[in-house]
Amino acid sequence: MWHRQLQQAAFPLGYDVLGLDFSSAAIQTAQRQGVGRRLHCGVHDFDAHAIPPRLQPASLDLIACRNVLPFIDHQRFMVDARRWLRPGGQLYVLVRVWSERGVEPDKKPWQRGFTEGQVQALQNGWAEQERCWLGRHTALFLSASVVGHCDTERSPSRPPPRPFLRGDLAVTNRPIPPPLASSVPTKRPPSDTPPRALLLDLDGVLLDTRPVMERAWREVRATHGLDVPFALYQRHLGREFNDIMRRLGVRDVQLVHETYKAASQAASHLARQFAGIAEVLHTFAAADWRLGVVTSKPLDRAAPLLAKLGCPFATVRTPSSIGRTKPAPDPILLALVDLRVDPAAAVYVGDMAVDQEAAARAGVAYVHAGWGYGQPTSPVPEIADAPQGLLQLLLSDEPFIEGSLV
Repeated sequence: MWHRQLQQAAFPLGYDVLGLDFSSAAIQTAQRQGVGRRLHCGVHDFDAHAIPPRLQPASLDLIACRNVLPFIDHQRFMVDARRWLRPGGQLYVLVRVWSERGVEPDKKPWQRGFTEGQVQALQNGWAEQERCWLGRHTALFLSASVVGHCDTERSPSRPPPRPFLRGDLAVTNRPIPPPLASSVPTKRPPSDTPPRALLLDLDGVLLDTRPVMERAWREVRATHGLDVPFALYQRHLGREFNDIMRRLGVRDVQLVHETYKAASQAASHLARQFAGIAEVLHTFAAADWRLGVVTSKPLDRAAPLLAKLGCPFATVRTPSSIGRTKPAPDPILLALVDLRVDPAAAVYVGDMAVDQEAAARAGVAYVHAGWGYGQPTSPVPEIADAPQGLLQLLLSDEPFIEGSLV
């Protein structure tokens, strides 16, 4: 019923509708009831399958998600949805609300829902939020930022992008933001060149989050009486938080993590993007590189920070995903599966020894961010002293070997 209502509203305006569902029976029903050529349906598992090719960054005007989020990795989906929406696009969520976790009736698993706290967490990081109640369900209308790629604002005199038909739900012909004029390659790779991927760490590469971490760790020391200086904590950055705690010999890891998480979120406004990083990402996007983030920061803290950066990464891999964390190669390889890029055509930019080890174990070229927090290890990799130094990758036709540039 819902997809027919959506078709009736969207088709007269020239939009396409893309329907994805885990159930093949639901897709068959949608195909039987659908009208027109602009309805596209397919079976998809958002937890197990790679991102569909139709779901490109900044390509959708509306995402409708009814009674779905409790059944999937909703934290990752919310990050993906923000990337898929164009500036000003909306995410519509309908979900049942329960007073506490675990009260859903076992005999009616289809009534799975969220607690009030989980519903409120869904609204974090969105430019605008509206909410209403529909019986035992709540509906959220979440709007993406009206700011363009990487914080490039649209001129008031410039009209909004016009939609064109390409099989997605209102894919737009929104132009790529301008790259650095002095850094655009003199020659573009031929169209049959295999795609390349640029994966980046978050802390110390995209954003300077050290003030956030220092304040959060200070709160941890005060609350739990830990005699561990921040310098010692910082030495292990790049690893997952619980791994760091084990290496520091900290007990009551869960309680410490909760304190650190709350303090980090309260101090998140202290994070700043490194000078020039947004323009560099523009240039890579203009040269058809696929962008992604691989970080050991939990998704609930990484997502708001990435939203501030404003860049449409095609994948984000965190400890909230499946697989082992850095220095294991799993998150890098999973990100490349998402991007459909071979490891031989990918580069990972990090700033800590664990980043370098993860890239080497994944068979991916590594570039050390010299503006970050750590030092590279042996063998010494390619080092970029500033974000602009990454642009030499665009001009290099040499192959990538042994986890570093040749």
